[in-house]
Amino acid sequence: MSYLFNTFLYYPILNILVFFYNTAAFQDLGLAIILTTIVVRLVLFPIYQKTIRQQVLSAKMGPEIAKIQKDHKEDRERQTREMMELYKKYKVNPLYIIFAIIVQIPVFLAVWKVISAGANGSISGEGFYSFVSNPGMMDKVFLGAVNLGEKSVILVIVAAVIQFIQSRLAGAATPKKEGAPKQPLSGNQLSFMMTGITLVILWNLPAAVALYWITTTIFSIVQQWIVNNTLKNEELKGNN
Repeated sequence: MSYLFNTFLYYPILNILVFFYNTAAFQDLGLAIILTTIVVRLVLFPIYQKTIRQQVLSAKMGPEIAKIQKDHKEDRERQTREMMELYKKYKVNPLYIIFAIIVQIPVFLAVWKVISAGANGSISGEGFYSFVSNPGMMDKVFLGAVNLGEKSVILVIVAAVIQFIQSRLAGAATPKKEGAPKQPLSGNQLSFMMTGITLVILWNLPAAVALYWITTTIFSIVQQWIVNNTLKNEELKGNN
């Protein structure tokens, strides 16, 4: 399992980071992290895109799900049948989100491992492709100002603010409708909770991790915006 993880995830991402560090990032680890994160997110773009779409549509199905459960609470078989028809109508696969999470976890762990190695300033000598040279010690100062191997309160706060924006945008895609099942947390509460979680996770971690968090969250905002507008246009066409 370790061999597969290193061969198909860790080593490729490591080589991408070092390649960018040696070339396009001009030996700036921060820029290399940003470029590497963008490449990883582009590779996973279809999975993230479909996941966000499924989440939005699942939330919009809420009122209809509640109605089916209420109308057929004594008939489990019919309730299940109508729920499946509803999923088919919205083109939602309830198992897809689980699949997407399973796929993303090892990728996230590989990215985390690579960035942590970069934050320590040195990269191990194994796993490099023939066209990528090991830089040895890496310059951890981002744009000549932020030491990515140490904690950065500024980057943590920026990451938390961007996470708040992303959470609000995700909530805006699923407006509350009459008849929808009551949610344990409102959109505002969830946004503040995600912001708090971001602060707690990043507070004592190297700034390199915060920079990765900022980059991937901005990418998520762009994808959420694309999904929101795509679904909005589809609804407008459907109403015409």
